[in-house]
Amino acid sequence: MKRSRQILQLCATIILISALLSCGKFSAKTTCNVDPVCYKSAVELTSAIQHGEITSSKLLNLYLERIKLYNGKINAVVAMDVDAARARATQADKALAQGQIWGPLHGLPMTVKDVYEVVGMPATSGDPRLKNHMPERNAIAVQRLIDAGAIVFGKTNTPFYAMDFQTFNEVYGTTNNPWDLTRTPGGSSGGAAAALAMGFTPLELGSDLGGSLRVPAHYTGVYGIAVRLSDLSSKQGKLCYSTPHRSGHSPVWHPAPHHMDSLCDYTPSCICLFRKRYKWWWFRIRWPTPSPDASFDNLAIL
Repeated sequence: MKRSRQILQLCATIILISALLSCGKFSAKTTCNVDPVCYKSAVELTSAIQHGEITSSKLLNLYLERIKLYNGKINAVVAMDVDAARARATQADKALAQGQIWGPLHGLPMTVKDVYEVVGMPATSGDPRLKNHMPERNAIAVQRLIDAGAIVFGKTNTPFYAMDFQTFNEVYGTTNNPWDLTRTPGGSSGGAAAALAMGFTPLELGSDLGGSLRVPAHYTGVYGIAVRLSDLSSKQGKLCYSTPHRSGHSPVWHPAPHHMDSLCDYTPSCICLFRKRYKWWWFRIRWPTPSPDASFDNLAIL
């Protein structure tokens, strides 16, 4: 009886050691190519930049490296202006060293959906006829982000004039879901959502009228919010499909983050995707302050 107990204890010890070793191997395998900085919220990153914990230039280079390594199979980011972004990041770091803060997004790198005009990058809205369209000024939503201190370094894919629940166009091809490359990230802000889910950007500027931001957020595990048309209504610089009855099918801009705190803290005058939360002076939207004990673990915004 005593011998049987010893054998059982030995077996249990061997199983426990094997399980611990397996966990160690699994952890090393799944985290070796993921820089946790790339998955921090916009709120955390802007705070880190302003407190000198990371420079804007270093953060930008981290995102550019991830895009270089992983964007090929995802095809979320379809255009970039790297030189201009690096120059602005350097300026942001120098300004901060002199005690200057441009705004709540000072030095934060980010991308925007390719329905918005951004100087230095083509604006196509998925239309082959606009493949070489290089705008001379920024869309109002983009300019407000820049005025708040953001560094817009790239653009994300969208279906033809943002009119589909998948993300494909004849200019840039198909965007795949980071969780399963055989599936779609949804649309029309599918490139935006996929970029967030892959850690290519901490904050995205998308658009939504009938679910174009909310559906991709649901498909990829990020956050998005669509506001009322009357809250955010300017269309300047946004490429929309026009009909005799309607000029510009989606005049609303929206934010998309990785984290719920970005959604509550910084909600710009645009439909954005993000990982956490925001609070900007030019909005009519006022978000309640979350309780310190509140948990968003099981909350989904669709």
